[in-house]
Amino acid sequence: MTTIRRGKNEVKVTNEDVNEITQTVIEHPVHEEQRIVECHSNKFGKLDDEYMQWIAFMEEEVVIVVGLSDSEFAVDPVPCGVNGTIHKIKRGEPTKIKRMFLDALIQIEFTVKTVEYEDDNRLKQTKLVKMPKMAYPISIMDHGPDPVKSQRWFQWRCNEGV
Repeated sequence: MTTIRRGKNEVKVTNEDVNEITQTVIEHPVHEEQRIVECHSNKFGKLDDEYMQWIAFMEEEVVIVVGLSDSEFAVDPVPCGVNGTIHKIKRGEPTKIKRMFLDALIQIEFTVKTVEYEDDNRLKQTKLVKMPKMAYPISIMDHGPDPVKSQRWFQWRCNEGV
């Protein structure tokens, strides 16, 4: 018997569990990511179609351009990694990548701006306002098979940190 720990959860795996998973994999050869999901679904309950659609959506290829920067500290090429796979994206050049790498590339940073205003007593006050901005300016040149869904996802993802 083997014990697998993930955070605070423990799962005991016996030889019978491994044989059941192996049997399922042999009977149904499929794409690697789907095979992993099927193995987990046999042991831990059935996964829904929405999750499989999300995986397929993140595997779609998109064409992006990471904008140039005039900062002397700007990284070029920009490294982007998912699950141990690293892509180096050259600034200013169209690059075809899977959407999961675009998801990892989207990072929201905050700058602080000082704003003057008048309060209710007509006294001048100063306050600090956090202003969100993208760490890397990204343009999507080709959204993939479903551009409307992709645009909505991109807008949601860019506003997620706000």
